[in-house]
Amino acid sequence: MKKLGYISMLAATVLLSACNNFEPFDFTEVENGGYIEPAGSGTLADPYNVSKALEVQDNSSAWVKGYIVGQVAGADIAYDSQFDAPFTGAVYDDGVSTVGTNVLLAAKEDESNHSACLVVQLPKGDVRTALELLAHPENDGKEVELYGKLTKYFGVSGLKETQAAIFNGDTLGTLPAVDTPDTPEEGVLFAETFTSSLGDFTIEDKNLPAGLSFVWQYSSNYKCAKASAYYQKDYVAESWLVSPTIELNNKPATLIFDHAANYIKNDKEKDMRVFYTIDNGTNWVEAAIPNYPAGGNFTFVSSGEIGFPAAASIKFAFVYSSSSKGACTWELNNVRVLDKEASVITPDNPDTPVTPPVDGEGDGSRQNPFNVASAVAQNNSGAKVWVKAFIVGQSSGTTMADAEFDAPFNIPGTSTQGTNIFIADDATTTSIDACMPVQLPPGAVRNGINLPDNPAMDGKEVLLYGDLVKYFGANGLKNVTCAIVDGTVYGKEPIVADDNDILNVPFTSGLGGFEAFSIKGDQTWTSDATYGAKMSGFANSRSNANEDWLVSPALNLAGKDKVVLTFDHAINKGDLANLKTNHTLWITDEYTETTPTDAVWEQIEITTYPDGASWTFVSSGEIVIPAEYLKDNVRIAFKYLCSDNESATWEIRDLLMR
Repeated sequence: MKKLGYISMLAATVLLSACNNFEPFDFTEVENGGYIEPAGSGTLADPYNVSKALEVQDNSSAWVKGYIVGQVAGADIAYDSQFDAPFTGAVYDDGVSTVGTNVLLAAKEDESNHSACLVVQLPKGDVRTALELLAHPENDGKEVELYGKLTKYFGVSGLKETQAAIFNGDTLGTLPAVDTPDTPEEGVLFAETFTSSLGDFTIEDKNLPAGLSFVWQYSSNYKCAKASAYYQKDYVAESWLVSPTIELNNKPATLIFDHAANYIKNDKEKDMRVFYTIDNGTNWVEAAIPNYPAGGNFTFVSSGEIGFPAAASIKFAFVYSSSSKGACTWELNNVRVLDKEASVITPDNPDTPVTPPVDGEGDGSRQNPFNVASAVAQNNSGAKVWVKAFIVGQSSGTTMADAEFDAPFNIPGTSTQGTNIFIADDATTTSIDACMPVQLPPGAVRNGINLPDNPAMDGKEVLLYGDLVKYFGANGLKNVTCAIVDGTVYGKEPIVADDNDILNVPFTSGLGGFEAFSIKGDQTWTSDATYGAKMSGFANSRSNANEDWLVSPALNLAGKDKVVLTFDHAINKGDLANLKTNHTLWITDEYTETTPTDAVWEQIEITTYPDGASWTFVSSGEIVIPAEYLKDNVRIAFKYLCSDNESATWEIRDLLMR
């Protein structure tokens, strides 16, 4: 069901902004709340209180205990929160919901400030049936324990994928599996597998840049501790994952763990380190890691033995660092601290690098692209990479079993062109088991290398840039934006980020810190994996009057001699007479993060517009930022207008400001 109704500017700010810059709620600023000390460890025996749950928000799964105090009956927590009966259902275009899908959880039973609440998603099932407030307004003010994932919901601190509850003495839903620890090995002083949470480890962010809400987190998908400072670009960051205090009883000890790393561009020995302290953090000492992962895939290897000195107690930390030219992903599990004298350590050949299970090559960069073996080994990572291989065939149907390895190549289904190719490390391959399927999106890439139109491409070596995601049910390459064959470029090579970039936003994996505001109309700016930032007032088979803004984050242009903005854009299905008035670019130094219409903006002329009657992307040309705006706290914005009589689609991607 599609949600109707006007979303306020505040709601748009909350709902549409990138998931970053998380600010924990400060109870000291709530007049009717008082201070509630964060507490709990997130276990069933010791659940988090709401204060602690509001802080954690690291995608880990945990138990939370609090009071049901209300619900959100709409899309905007600021305006649609209800704290007293009667509780109402959200309004949709096909009626009013008859069931509540969320509750607000608070640290005190009479809370009425939505900012002090944790928003809890109630998926279909026993938990929703028992807790939702439309059918059970008597639940208002009652205490409950809930198990779910601590992650943003309604754009604020939340608990999602709620699978279990303890309420009124009853157990609801499906309790999480409880790991039954094996009999402790002799000499094991500490162990953490990271299979269900970060355990008793804590996170200390030494440098968490604007644009990121975390570096270390628990990965429920891969059952490990995971660190990354990449979100649409590489950030400069440093974050420590710190162990609890471990008693050594004045005996030497050994640390050993398994780890994997990918997307390494810097010195791995500087980006992934281990430190320890024997004086509770007054002094930290670096300990060398004997064995690192290869760095081009997510294959786990043993760290080898890391010696700790004899001491009363010790803490250690996994230290992740990154730069603007490289932010790898580091994953950890099976961490153990062993009594060196009592234990027998049998690491997985720490002195011998682990050989990858496939004959992989490359690191996915333009200079050193993956071959098919390495690309397939990434296990559907979603990373944007370069892959170099040979075009060997295609599927003429809907599965890889419909493979064709020789001309004539048939157009799949009802398409008008070939929509995919198969690539392999051997130009003579005729086995689908040795192939990687590649999606060819509409446009220059498909036009240039699809096999029904271009059978001569069969057997050619190709360099492709796209996303490592599932395709035809196999590890594939999708959203391909560039293909290079015999020196000819089809599509567009991605812009390589450097330290001079002020903005580098592809818009194909989110709005990149830009905020979408709907001043008029129900439609709004969205991100498309292929076409970038996209806005159209056409919906429900008709044009709808709209005014929509896409506003950049605050920019510091102080000290710059010249700043140039470029982007690619396409405009289609609109009134050509209004092309340059309905699709405009603006700048201000007065924006106050409320609504764009509260600030005074100056229009900047877009150098080059598309023809307005096709989906062909063109470069905006170089747009020079006026000298008077070379200062701090500057914003740029794209403004879209349409009427009830015409509504173009405007698509923007590969924005670069230097």
